[in-house]
Amino acid sequence: MRRLAIVALVPCLAGFGLTVPVEGVSETGDETFVGTATGHWNGEGTVAVVSDRGIRCSGSFSFVLEGPGNGTVDCSNGQTGTFAFRLHGFSGHGEGVLGRRRFRLRFG
Repeated sequence: MRRLAIVALVPCLAGFGLTVPVEGVSETGDETFVGTATGHWNGEGTVAVVSDRGIRCSGSFSFVLEGPGNGTVDCSNGQTGTFAFRLHGFSGHGEGVLGRRRFRLRFG
């Protein structure tokens, strides 16, 4: 019976997600963004942010618990970007490129 309960619980955990705040700044410091990232226990997630200039970006990422992750975003002004990060519990930090501009981010 105990094994059946554990097997029944696994699909529920795979769909469960944790949403945390995200904030970032361009390397030059002239643009900031805020939003949220939702990570799921299957190692995949989504991110949505808006810059202080009104540009909206959203995308997806993959990660390893207590390890590295990476993702991509598409923005309302036509730019695309990539980012990499490192998890530390339910928070982390990283960096990426949006268009030709570098940025730093942190979450959690």
